[in-house]
Amino acid sequence: MQIFFRAFLFGTAILVLSASFYGCSMASIRKEFAGYNRYDILNAEKKYSETFKAGPGTLYEKIVLSVEGMKATVYSVDSKKRLITALRFNESYHACIDTTTVGILIRPKDAESSEVIVASGNYDLAEFVAGKLFEDLKK
Repeated sequence: MQIFFRAFLFGTAILVLSASFYGCSMASIRKEFAGYNRYDILNAEKKYSETFKAGPGTLYEKIVLSVEGMKATVYSVDSKKRLITALRFNESYHACIDTTTVGILIRPKDAESSEVIVASGNYDLAEFVAGKLFEDLKK
């Protein structure tokens, strides 16, 4: 049992050191493996948002279709928190790599409208996705 614990600690140390050498913060590593969370999106340095006259359920389905239309992959979905994390936008947006993630959050404003917020560590990608997404949601 002790050997497994030592191996775990050694592996964790290697991961942390590797991330430091490559310039990645622990937050970006967490986002890479676990996806965005509400805090990341709401507190992003640069985010894009727009309000739509639709409920979260309707918007949720349209967002997934829009992301798939951009040839990207929906990486994680939390329908309870109304949070979608997507990646692999590199086929439709060439200034990113396939693991660059985008977080999309749906916040109900009132009974008839909801706000959609888009954020990413790659600000240009977030702007591209938000533009395309908001255009698709207006249809």
